Amino acid sequence: MGCPEPASKARRGLRSSADRSFLTLADAAERLKVNEDTIRRLFLNEPGVVVICFPRKGKRVYRTVRIPEAVFQRVVTRLSKVA
Repeated sequence: MGCPEPASKARRGLRSSADRSFLTLADAAERLKVNEDTIRRLFLNEPGVVVICFPRKGKRVYRTVRIPEAVFQRVVTRLSKVA
């Protein structure tokens, strides 16, 4: 599995990262009391999440994932709504 596609038009309009706080996968997992792999699956393709890839030819892809606080709150709210 390679790096995600370049930023979509929706992501380009975001404010600079200097005025936002970010969570690591471990921070988000601790807050929700779930495994880091669960957080990775939930947030990897979520708009607004920062994914930094370190691809190496013939080797595994290393990704650094940072979740903005606003995106974290949006996803938690979406997942916790009762149908």
